[in-house]
Amino acid sequence: MKINLTPLVITVLTLCTCTKNPFNNNGSVSDHYSIKGIVELEDGENPESLYVWLEIINIGTWTDTTGQFILSLPHTGSSEGGQNGQFSLYAYAANYQHERTIVKVIDGQFVPGEGGLDNKGELRAPLTLGKRLNISTTVMPSILEPLINQTAEVTVTLNPLDQQVTVQSRRAIVNRATAYTGLFIVNENEEVVHKEDIESARMADEPVGINVKTWVIPMDASSSNLAPGEYSVVPYLLVKSDAPPGLLESMGKELLEFSPDYLRLPMKRKDGTITITGG
Repeated sequence: MKINLTPLVITVLTLCTCTKNPFNNNGSVSDHYSIKGIVELEDGENPESLYVWLEIINIGTWTDTTGQFILSLPHTGSSEGGQNGQFSLYAYAANYQHERTIVKVIDGQFVPGEGGLDNKGELRAPLTLGKRLNISTTVMPSILEPLINQTAEVTVTLNPLDQQVTVQSRRAIVNRATAYTGLFIVNENEEVVHKEDIESARMADEPVGINVKTWVIPMDASSSNLAPGEYSVVPYLLVKSDAPPGLLESMGKELLEFSPDYLRLPMKRKDGTITITGG
């Protein structure tokens, strides 16, 4: 007797090629390797280049000019390192209080409708960061002539907004007095063209209480060999926080060092400016 195997073959192939549905919903399964969301700053500052990090799986990304981000899991068929479960998703800026929400991962995909995600795989609400410390820098005089021996005074003002904040900065002992140092001179292309520092300087902690604190850093314009033009003056300092150590490490340790990569550290501050004349 001749048997028609076509329907049977089709049925077997269909069953073998079905994608496992980790979300227990009906119908076809769409990919949920990525999630979307928004990070806001409570004070209305530009939310560009803030950092978003997923713990344990240890993946991160940066916000765009509008504070939006997309975070994607590796397409390996299972979460990295075999991790499944509920994880904290953090939003971070160095001088703000970090915020987090919970997301769920099963079989290498995010689970929409669980934790902080809506049914589309987007954050139910923006992650809003509250500011902890205002950082502003001024330079006097702000117009310098390169052919004249001039020393400018760079004043860094630290204003904590809610409670004591501990900062780290570079300093040295000069003539039995504490001398603050550690400056980046940055051109209009956001390139570091000069670093102002003292060779014997070391990093040190300093609590900043409820009162405004100022540091004055001398800058020798004649030794910097700056071409005529306008520059930003950026102080090097780190703000201690209770963010998970893994978050900071995932950005790259070079962002925390006295190197040009420091400019990529997510921090909102008002930098000083100087103009070098044509001589």
